[in-house]
Amino acid sequence: MYLSLPFMLSRILIKSFKDSDYKKDFLNRFGIYKNANNLKDIVWFHAVSLGEVISSQNIVKTIAKDNNVVLSVTTPTGLREAKKIFDLDVEIVYAPWDLKWFISNLFKTYEPKSLILFETEIWPNMIIQSFKNKIPIILSNGRMSKSSFERYKKFNFLSNTVFQKITYAFVQSEAHKERFNLLGVDNQRINNVGSVKFDFKINQNPSRNSIKKNNSSSSKHS
Repeated sequence: MYLSLPFMLSRILIKSFKDSDYKKDFLNRFGIYKNANNLKDIVWFHAVSLGEVISSQNIVKTIAKDNNVVLSVTTPTGLREAKKIFDLDVEIVYAPWDLKWFISNLFKTYEPKSLILFETEIWPNMIIQSFKNKIPIILSNGRMSKSSFERYKKFNFLSNTVFQKITYAFVQSEAHKERFNLLGVDNQRINNVGSVKFDFKINQNPSRNSIKKNNSSSSKHS
């Protein structure tokens, strides 16, 4: 992982030619947060990019009602959208690269009390360091495609120890539940709750859903 660091740095530099925000808060990538607010015992929510930020917003807003939340992303588009959605209610940062020392830096700054990973964000060092710090690791809206499952199975001697450290996984379907179980998450710690993307659509269109419900009821009565 450390040998790949020069390539990761080069990638950020190249991408910054098209989007200068890739260079903004660059030290975040090393787990250094100079402009961090004085927050401790935070819920660390990792949502990666634009799509995940949008899909997870209802969950994050609910958690933020009773907790200090730090939302980490990896792309400028995700960062910009998160700041629009959450304003000052949630601290938005770039996630540190998944290297032991960088993850440890974030822990020193924020002292997370839990880690929530959204969808398929299985980052080994992020999970291992959270496990070592004895905080719960929750997978939210978890999904595991067949192709991803096959790749993880090829390196099961490594990936199994990571998946076993997940405290609880809320997944999108029975197929995803079975795949996570086969990769090492105990079946008693997985629950099929469906996709939050459907919850998001319902919440965004309450009147439309009321119409559908009323039409459905009328049909039943007729």
